[in-house]
Amino acid sequence: PRPLVRNHKLGTVASYFGTATVPEHRALGDARATAEVLLGFIDLLAGAGATDIEDLIVLTDQAPARRPSTPAFVADLPASPGVYHFIDTAGDTLYVGSASSLKSRVGSYYTKGEKRAKVQRMVSLAAGVRPYPTASILEARIRELRDIKALAPPYNSASRRQGSQHWVIAEAGRPRVVAAVTLEDLPRALGPFGTRAHAQRAAGAIDRVLSQADVDSSHALLDEAVAASSLAVPHALTALMERLSGQGLFEAAAGARDELNAYMAGVERSTMRPILAAPRIVWGSRRDGGEPGWILHVASHGRLLSSVVVPPRSDASPWIDVLTSTDPIETGGRAASVASWAETSLLCSDLSQEGTRLVEWNGPLPWSQPADSPLRDRRLRELLAHATAHQRLSPRA
Repeated sequence: PRPLVRNHKLGTVASYFGTATVPEHRALGDARATAEVLLGFIDLLAGAGATDIEDLIVLTDQAPARRPSTPAFVADLPASPGVYHFIDTAGDTLYVGSASSLKSRVGSYYTKGEKRAKVQRMVSLAAGVRPYPTASILEARIRELRDIKALAPPYNSASRRQGSQHWVIAEAGRPRVVAAVTLEDLPRALGPFGTRAHAQRAAGAIDRVLSQADVDSSHALLDEAVAASSLAVPHALTALMERLSGQGLFEAAAGARDELNAYMAGVERSTMRPILAAPRIVWGSRRDGGEPGWILHVASHGRLLSSVVVPPRSDASPWIDVLTSTDPIETGGRAASVASWAETSLLCSDLSQEGTRLVEWNGPLPWSQPADSPLRDRRLRELLAHATAHQRLSPRA
């Protein structure tokens, strides 16, 4: 079915079943791959309980468009932050989500406002919901990412490839895309990017500017570009886009724009580098929803380790002592190896929130940004907002 594969082409389905024969648009090879796919479908149907043609007909019946009313279990859900798993009759997870209020969010799936056909079908197949309350929205968002990675629910299309990462580094005088960087090289790596293609576009932006620079300045320009500590690349590409547009070369201008958007996405994600490098960070923030009290978090190398709620009018020292004595995670010297960069991005956003209190910063890189970071330019921040909107539509970026 479609939630398991992106389309029904032979190559796609053969890849899903892991056939020994790879379809290459040759009669004999495609026939062998088709036979292996058929065997895969038979195994799939057998696992669903189909033993004869009548069972197969029942399985192909369309599920109702949606449930007629809100199930009784919604009323029993807590109105607190957490993660929810929609499950089928076998107890398998169909979909994972997170919410600031489990009761309100799950209940919204059964209202007339839910128009998405894919979600409606998922809800019609769901036999129940497993709630997992958390102390904060941050914990809920992170558990959602981890559960999607671990369970690969068929109706979760986003965050399925969160482990994929690529970086742009300087090597032999040119920008180069690599799949991993060390903690030592992290300050001189742009990214991370979710796909190699996205990283290549950012590298292309740097290459465009290097091609116009003289030999004496090119090395410094490259180093500053991957360190996200210079306005040279975005300013040069902005000028190029304006010149190409003025000449009526709109496709070429669009290509430069896409490269600039990718570069700016890399600059924004580079704000995570201090968090990725830090063996331990402890910080506090006000509780969600205006509730009294504080919540303290501890993270190591970009991964959330623990959180604790400090009751109002209480001395936080005992909790702080416990969190600041937490042992760091072993990384093997590799950056972004103990958590997905999507998780680290959530930590970065939380640390950047107004009112956050930094308790301990145990890391080699300061929690700061370069004075000449492209993020200081308002026009470039608007470009970044455009790139971020595109990433929401393309989760693999």
